[in-house]
Amino acid sequence: SGFQPEDPDDIPPEERDVNKVDCEKSHCLRDPLIQEIYRRVSELLGIPPQNFESIEFLLYNRGQHYQPHLDDENWQEMPALSAGLR
Repeated sequence: SGFQPEDPDDIPPEERDVNKVDCEKSHCLRDPLIQEIYRRVSELLGIPPQNFESIEFLLYNRGQHYQPHLDDENWQEMPALSAGLR
């Protein structure tokens, strides 16, 4: 299926315990469904897909979880540049 456990260096398991697929490689980005998603989001938001983060597919099994967290550990130093609550 391609789903892999979240890398604990990216987000600690106490914050998010999940299996995921990052759609960053060309075989994923060229998929017609993915291209249509990007097209629709681009049209809806009025911004080009080059400004998007990559699509991430998440699979939560029983007992896995997601806790609200900040993507940037140093957000208090420069809150205007913070990625914000996720």
